Amino acid sequence: MPHDPYARMAPIYDLVTAPFLDPIRLAVCRLAQAAGVRRAVDMCCGTGRQAWMLAARGVETLGVDLSPSMLARAEFPPRGIAVPDGAGPRFSRIDAACLDVPDASFDLALTTLSL
Repeated sequence: MPHDPYARMAPIYDLVTAPFLDPIRLAVCRLAQAAGVRRAVDMCCGTGRQAWMLAARGVETLGVDLSPSMLARAEFPPRGIAVPDGAGPRFSRIDAACLDVPDASFDLALTTLSL
């Protein structure tokens, strides 16, 4: 398996970043709801926390990332975020720079701490 630079960070990423990023993530969710967003892509989604938050509000969400370690964390909903069965986000190991989807596939595209 290729080297995953996030392998050591993945287990503690949310613990370290959530207290600072969750207020921003919640604001993104509120803005998305106000704008009527139905489909979103979270590029470089990391542990998927933003994708889960959007899905919990009824937004069909795709999270993409290159790190297998981060995506392994993303497969499970974070504590305190509940979504109806089958309504969770989808995740895929894709390079966001090479995302090949038809135009207008998403109402919202976002990225956090990845540029």
